[in-house]
Amino acid sequence: MESGPSEQDIQQLLESLRPPEFPDEAFDERDPMLGQVIDWKKSTVSSQLAGLLTEPRFHANTVRLDWLQRLVLSKSNGRRKPQPRDLSVALNEGLGHAGVLRLEDPIEDLFCDHISTTRGDFRIFTGLWEGAGPYTQTLLNAFETLPAGRMKDRVLTSVYALLRLSDALAERAGVDRSTVSSGTPNGDFPVPSAEELKRLSRRVRFSDGDLIRLNIDKNALTPFLLQAANAPAISDRPAGDTPIEFYPLQTIPSGIVVLNPANLSIALRALLVNVAREGGMGEALQYALLLKQEE
Repeated sequence: MESGPSEQDIQQLLESLRPPEFPDEAFDERDPMLGQVIDWKKSTVSSQLAGLLTEPRFHANTVRLDWLQRLVLSKSNGRRKPQPRDLSVALNEGLGHAGVLRLEDPIEDLFCDHISTTRGDFRIFTGLWEGAGPYTQTLLNAFETLPAGRMKDRVLTSVYALLRLSDALAERAGVDRSTVSSGTPNGDFPVPSAEELKRLSRRVRFSDGDLIRLNIDKNALTPFLLQAANAPAISDRPAGDTPIEFYPLQTIPSGIVVLNPANLSIALRALLVNVAREGGMGEALQYALLLKQEE
């Protein structure tokens, strides 16, 4: 009579089914499917992936797009511009073999949400961040009730510059709160054509002229700019506490590029909280936030 699987066998099986916790766990430079990102041209691919993250038809595949973006930003140092087939291999076979696709779930939240402020309404991309709209709304409302001061004014200038940029990106993508998103979690990702990838790449790039026309002070976006020295830490820890959450923008010749649309609201909230704490207003902000949440 054959015996059933041992406890050790079951444990090994469960361990083999466990998805990685952060991108570096999924990456092996010897694996041709994902290892190819080392040879890619970072500026080209990061814009393409950011553009794909603005497409509601790929909402359910946000995890794999975000993970590949993190690997590109931290590891790509070549000059090769990948073809759609290369991206398809990395997004489907590469991340699938690494178990990343098991992290994808059916869509439960909005693709785009609205923030109403004293300076107008703005759209934000939510990505996978649950409650991004309400959290951003109440925190910004609470911060604006703090005592007036030069630091507060400077921070709000940066915050509203980022919100205007977010809204402009949503306008380019043609999305708002009523937009229906889609995608097949843990399924095949249909990489668009090379021409469409170029179009999506241009979507997330804003020239200095674009910023002027949008009444966005480029200098006000400085607190959200990713520095090259921070790149390795983007993929070596779980999402939520990496540089790309707090610095989702990058400078390009005569402009800026949005590296992850959904992280704009996270960076905004982090700046408000950090500045309040550094200015000795942490408890005041917490109390104001409780009042706004109660309202």
